[in-house]
Amino acid sequence: MERKLPGIEDSLPIYEINGKFLTLEELKESFPAIYEQLTSSQLDTVKAVSTVSTNLLAKRFAMRIEKGEVFTIYSIRSSLDSELSSLTPQQQLYHVGLRDEEGIRILTAEYKLLEAELKILKGDYGNI
Repeated sequence: MERKLPGIEDSLPIYEINGKFLTLEELKESFPAIYEQLTSSQLDTVKAVSTVSTNLLAKRFAMRIEKGEVFTIYSIRSSLDSELSSLTPQQQLYHVGLRDEEGIRILTAEYKLLEAELKILKGDYGNI
């Protein structure tokens, strides 16, 4: 079964192999076995996301800024967190690069988004 992600999520990398960041479509074309694993209803999303590198999360966040799409969890989170809400997307990206406290909070939000995407891919819409 072919699975798609909503909005720009389809254009963001979802997997890293040997330092190369791959979108879902690239996985499907080049690594069909991994694609099948990620889209399987049997996928353990917690285990799958636990192996994600901070480099992949940082790349996804940088691409969101490039595309002008830093509005999802960062905006919601920012309304609860005055420190993050005062930072521009470029400042947030700077903190992500430093991997300081603010950067880690942003990467954690990206991690949660990726976890939700993996749940969507396996057809688990009830636990997002």
